[in-house]
Amino acid sequence: MTNYFLESLLSPLDTRYTKIVRPLRKYFSDDVFYAFRVQVELEYFSFFLEQVKGISLSRDEKTLLEKISTPSKDKIDLIKIIENEGCDGRPKTNHDIKAIEYFIKNLLKETSLEEFTELVHFGLTSEDINNITYGIMLSKAVTQEITPSLQFIYSTLVDLALKYKDIPMLARTHNQPASPTTLGKELAVFALRLERQINNLTNQRISAKLNGATGNYNALHLAYPEIDWIDFSRRFIRYISNKTSTNLEFTLLTTQIIPADNYAELFNTVKLTSLILQGLCQDIWEYIGREYFILKQDKGQIGSSTMPHKVNPIDFENAEGNYKKVKHFCNMVVEELLISRQQRDLSDSTIKREFGEVLARFYLANKILSRGLSKIEANPVVLTEDLEKHPEVISEGIQTILRREGNKEGYEKLMILTQGKKTTLEELRIFIGQLTISKTVKEKLLQLTPTNYTGIASKLAEKI
Repeated sequence: MTNYFLESLLSPLDTRYTKIVRPLRKYFSDDVFYAFRVQVELEYFSFFLEQVKGISLSRDEKTLLEKISTPSKDKIDLIKIIENEGCDGRPKTNHDIKAIEYFIKNLLKETSLEEFTELVHFGLTSEDINNITYGIMLSKAVTQEITPSLQFIYSTLVDLALKYKDIPMLARTHNQPASPTTLGKELAVFALRLERQINNLTNQRISAKLNGATGNYNALHLAYPEIDWIDFSRRFIRYISNKTSTNLEFTLLTTQIIPADNYAELFNTVKLTSLILQGLCQDIWEYIGREYFILKQDKGQIGSSTMPHKVNPIDFENAEGNYKKVKHFCNMVVEELLISRQQRDLSDSTIKREFGEVLARFYLANKILSRGLSKIEANPVVLTEDLEKHPEVISEGIQTILRREGNKEGYEKLMILTQGKKTTLEELRIFIGQLTISKTVKEKLLQLTPTNYTGIASKLAEKI
């Protein structure tokens, strides 16, 4: 292999799918993680100066801090040098947060804030900065990218449900012909399920803490015992949540790390949504195979390297595969983050660094599913033909009317006629004609067909 191949990126998220998932990079790349933490450190620094030391920053000082917090490649590279190689006579830190602290202190030298440099990261542990940063990253990504991608799918499903609400379709239970429905109503079911999960994601809040090495404000309380550190932390979390337009909420009791319950709730919702949409992909894949949907092909797209006629449902297959990956990633997050050894160990940090990949896969699947939904078109002719092949499905309606009319053993008689047999509509009409029931009821039953026996499916589809 040449050096070119050896230096290529490993993940298809950064190669094959990079154009699709690019919006997630501004929340979850490794460089972004550094940049967000610099911003959190500086927000804490200025908040501490004002609230604890009673120092109001001048306009120039605020501008200086904003300039330092503005991310750039040179700044991130310098932090990494401090961390991995050492800089300005300091040995390498082998610690990312300490490298960020030294980076900020270096830039405050020879400024009006130089005398306060020891208040950078004062009284905190790394997890105070990290947990707030993860909360910001997750909240922004979910609000600005993930939820809109789901809302697009939901809107598309609503449009399709209303468009096809009156098109009869053979339902199947246990993969056997069952009482008819409409195509629109079946899609409406998925829309309603998805809407619930979108609401859950929208209302999800992320816990955040600022309370020192083991959650007891030890160092902060020792240094400034007169300060109400619980109130300080609560106000800082509220302040930074408002400034970043995120859904952070203060948590009072923690160990060194924030309890991962909110993370678990968030990724459980992502997992549940993935399972719902995986089911949608599989159902539509089946509908395409049964020719209930016509799949529009992109001009010039090849379906098979050897079979020229093929038009494959690749978007639904691709989305399904990615939803399955998301499910497994989410299981790992939920099952592992909730448990730590005593206060913590670095296994939680390793998993948190995968948040971006989980949500990128989820976002990718949503985008591919959206593309697939834009290519399907109902095929009423085939839908009707399939229904008419199974006239026995109206036997449910017939036996129900017979029971209402007091006709004994209506169910049993129809079971003998239809169960496990190929029954024709004519045979059912002969059966109806021989029944001892009123003329009005008989005429009503004789008008019953698989295409008009859909209950209130059309009205139900409109309920979304």
